[in-house]
Amino acid sequence: ILLIDDEPGVQRALRRLLQRNGHEVTTATNGYEGLSALQTQAYEVILCDMRMPDLDGPGFYRELERRYPHLLTRVIFVTGDELSPEAQAFFDQVDCPRLVKPFRAVEVRHVIQQMLAAQ
Repeated sequence: ILLIDDEPGVQRALRRLLQRNGHEVTTATNGYEGLSALQTQAYEVILCDMRMPDLDGPGFYRELERRYPHLLTRVIFVTGDELSPEAQAFFDQVDCPRLVKPFRAVEVRHVIQQMLAAQ
């Protein structure tokens, strides 16, 4: 699993949860680091925060669409915001699951299991 989130606490908590569930996890703090990780390894799931410095979630998704379109179905977005009009418009255009902070461990496990089962 590739986990892209700029908040150290969220990243640590998600990484621990995912590792406890038997997943290997690579972390990145923004979309550019996430794209770099994709150059060297394949991932079954990409958990990506919406709001990050440098390259945010929508920007990462657009780059993924351009460079690795076959990975678009592996993206799960993580958001903590009330959806702004821009974010809502983005989610209306893409067909990706999302986790809304604060979320529970059972929600994370469920959405990841669904994604893995669909592959």
